[in-house]
Amino acid sequence: MMPTEYRVREGGLMRCCLATLDAHMLAATEAPKEGETLECRYEKNQPRPRMRWRKGAWEWNRDDL
Repeated sequence: MMPTEYRVREGGLMRCCLATLDAHMLAATEAPKEGETLECRYEKNQPRPRMRWRKGAWEWNRDDL
């Protein structure tokens, strides 16, 4: 079982993205890998924002911007 705690970079993810991360990390069976991306489950606009795991924390996927 993976720990459910995780780090998020300053710069603020939206509440819906944080809820997505909570659910994802709770269900995870292994730690995130460098460069892994995750799409927000709750955002209705397309394309949905994505987060990435970089250097030990989740942040906005700046490659999408």
